[in-house]
Amino acid sequence: MSYNIPYSFIPGTKARAQEVNANFKYVLDSADELNRTKLNTTFSNISTEAVDFIKNCSSSRNIGEIITSPLPLTDDGVHLLDGTLLFYGVYKEFIDYIADLYAENPDANYWTTESDWQDSVTRYGVCGKFVYDSVNKTVRLPKVTGIIEGTADLTVLGNLIEAGLPSINHTHNYTCHQNLNGGYTAQYASGCFSEMTRTSSVNSAVNPIYGKSNTVQPQTIKVLYYIVVATTSKTEIQSDLDEITTDLNGKADVDLSNINASQSVKDTIIGWGMPDWNNSISYANNTNTNTAPSDGFIILNYAPNAVSGTAGTLQINGQNVVSGLMQNAYRAPINGMFVINKNDTFKITAVAVNDNGTPFIYKFIPMKGVN
Repeated sequence: MSYNIPYSFIPGTKARAQEVNANFKYVLDSADELNRTKLNTTFSNISTEAVDFIKNCSSSRNIGEIITSPLPLTDDGVHLLDGTLLFYGVYKEFIDYIADLYAENPDANYWTTESDWQDSVTRYGVCGKFVYDSVNKTVRLPKVTGIIEGTADLTVLGNLIEAGLPSINHTHNYTCHQNLNGGYTAQYASGCFSEMTRTSSVNSAVNPIYGKSNTVQPQTIKVLYYIVVATTSKTEIQSDLDEITTDLNGKADVDLSNINASQSVKDTIIGWGMPDWNNSISYANNTNTNTAPSDGFIILNYAPNAVSGTAGTLQINGQNVVSGLMQNAYRAPINGMFVINKNDTFKITAVAVNDNGTPFIYKFIPMKGVN
């Protein structure tokens, strides 16, 4: 950007006030233009090295660091260690970092499978390891509460150390004598016992610290554990997507309470379970064992022939579901629609022809919205 001052002055000559004012106005206008077009807009007026330096110095945190706080943090660059499943897009920077670590050492101790992660949380309420899915580009965060322990051994990172006590003997003493009135008076108590008097029996008062918890519990203060997931703040759109993802994780896989009656979603979901008549498959006059290609229905209209004692039975997964029978002058036909799951086997055990000579109806009808 070049600048041309409107007026130049020669030493020893008088300057006109309006020319001086015009020069000052030009300088102020140029400064304002620089602020509007460059400083507040882009880094295009500085070198690439300067941009990288600013980015590297813009945050004092490193991805993967653990931060503790007695207050909830609103910084988009951190996330609670609450076991959340993070998706690529919103958490691209963090998942790229995890992907690099996994590529360098896929056998590291701090990785685990989704099933083992869920098993640990079910049994102990916590899991200190990550689940990385390279196909879907997701990362399951550790779920960490309670006390964490430092280590210099990389082979035990994320390991759970169960509560326990050392295997040593404890000595507890209690001596007493009987009073003339029949009571007992303690003479000496140590260990978990304390001295007290009972009128009819010997008893002990255990320290009230016992029974306060199910495991060994030192005195602690509750704080929140966060992990750094980004060195730069997410955009407003990314933050909105994060909130939507969190809400869906708590809704979509649990219930439909987030869908109100005015939405067409309910109608669509109901429609998925309706018969897709246009893609029916006929099995008339066929006694072979068939496999359902999707969730759907079996439509059956079966009438045993006029020979007494003949019968036909619909079987699903080898189980008799319904039967039709011709016995003497009595005919019991089958008419109905039967729900069947994908990959279930089904068959009709006999082929019959209706009295008018037409084959009976025997079809598979898939549900809409299924494969």
